[in-house]
Amino acid sequence: MGVSHIRETYELGRPNEEWRYELRIRYLPKGFVQQFTEDRPTLNYFYHQAKNDYMNEMGGEVDQDVALKLGCLEIRRFFKDMRGNALDKKSNYELLEKDVGLRRFFPKELLDSVKAKTLRKLIQQTFKQVANLDDEHCMLKFLEVLAPIRRYDKEFFKCALGSSWVIQVELAIGPEEGISYLTDKGSTPTHLANFTQVQSIQYWAMEEKDRKGMLQLNVAGAAEPLTVTTASLTMAENLADLIDGYCRLVSMETHSLIVRIHKEGDRALPSLPK
Repeated sequence: MGVSHIRETYELGRPNEEWRYELRIRYLPKGFVQQFTEDRPTLNYFYHQAKNDYMNEMGGEVDQDVALKLGCLEIRRFFKDMRGNALDKKSNYELLEKDVGLRRFFPKELLDSVKAKTLRKLIQQTFKQVANLDDEHCMLKFLEVLAPIRRYDKEFFKCALGSSWVIQVELAIGPEEGISYLTDKGSTPTHLANFTQVQSIQYWAMEEKDRKGMLQLNVAGAAEPLTVTTASLTMAENLADLIDGYCRLVSMETHSLIVRIHKEGDRALPSLPK
C-alpha cells in the first residue's frame, strides 16, 4: 500500500490536524532479534518502537518489578557512560528526577503508586542489577523481559472466522506461526496457514448497514478459501496489507498477492500493449 493510496483513501475523511504519520518496522523475519544485532540502526529503531508501544499502551498493566527492570534498562542505555553506582549519590538521582524526568523511563502508574523515598531505593537497587550492561545488551535484555508481556512479534485483530459475526476470535499475524487465531486470552494459538501457502488475497465491504469488512485468502491445499469478517473495511485492508507484506518477505517476491475487486460501474485500467 503506497503513501499516495493512503492519502487518497483516508486523509479526506478527517481534518489535517488529526493526522500523524508513523514509520514502523512491521514485517519481521524469523529470528529477527538475532538478525537485528547485525544491523544496529534497525535494532535501535525497533527497540524504540517496542518501548514506546509498551509505555503508551500497557505501562500500567505490568508488575512493579517488571516496570522497574524495564525502566532501569532504559536508564542504563540512555546514560551509557554513567558509572554503575552513580544513582547512589543524591545529587545524581535528583538530576535524573528533575532535569530528565522519571516519566521518561517509568509508567505514570508506577510513579503515582509508590512513595518518592521508596521509589528512589527501588530504582537504586534495580539499577545495580543492570549497571554492567552496555547499550546494545540493554536493548536486547529489554526486549527479552518485555516479550512475555507484550507480543511485539505479532499483530492481533479482533474479528470473526467465516462470513458472519458468530465465531469471534483474535487473529494473530507474525513470523513464527504465520496466520493463527486465539479464542480467548492466554489460549494456545490455532494455526490456520503459513505465508508460503497464500496464493491470493481479496477484501471488500459487505453490503450491510454496519459496513463490516470481508477478507478472503486462497490457501494452497485448503478445500475452500479462508474467510474472515472484520469490524470495518479499513481493518480488512490493514490485514490484507500485513499478510501480503509477509508473503512477499518470505518468498522474496516484489509483486503483490492482493487482487483488487472492481465495483460494478468502475472502469478497469486497460491492459498494457505487448
